[in-house]
Amino acid sequence: MMRDAMGLDVAAARATLARTIGALLVDAIAAGLR
Repeated sequence: MMRDAMGLDVAAARATLARTIGALLVDAIAAGLR
């Protein structure tokens, strides 16, 4: 994992993490509005 493409790996990991957190937040907000 420690390669020249580490920057791309980190960017992809951040994007995935952001999507996961965003989905969890949307689910939590939707559950709170029910």
